[in-house]
Amino acid sequence: MRERKVDIVCDASSFTWERDKLVDFSVSYAITGTHLLVKKDSTLGTAESLLGKRVGVLPQTTNEQVIRKVQPKAQLVNFKNRNEAYTALEQGKIDAFAADGILSLRVAAIAEKP
Repeated sequence: MRERKVDIVCDASSFTWERDKLVDFSVSYAITGTHLLVKKDSTLGTAESLLGKRVGVLPQTTNEQVIRKVQPKAQLVNFKNRNEAYTALEQGKIDAFAADGILSLRVAAIAEKP
């Protein structure tokens, strides 16, 4: 974006004052929050339940900040992208993946299709 090669981006990027120095944000077109993507039989769902659990995150995201704040004793596991995190969750390498709620709902819907 700084090279002026992109005119518009529609992605899961949270507004921050630091980012606002580099790009122009439109008015919000969606509101979401941090959700945990877990396997169906998981008992995770509260901040206390994340104590010592392996939670996948994308580095330097709002979701990473939220998990650090609500459960500092969770074991954060960094991933380069969402697909790597989804695969790790399926394989049992992590207990949960912290992501934007809207994106998590999409993944869950795809996973439930026969």
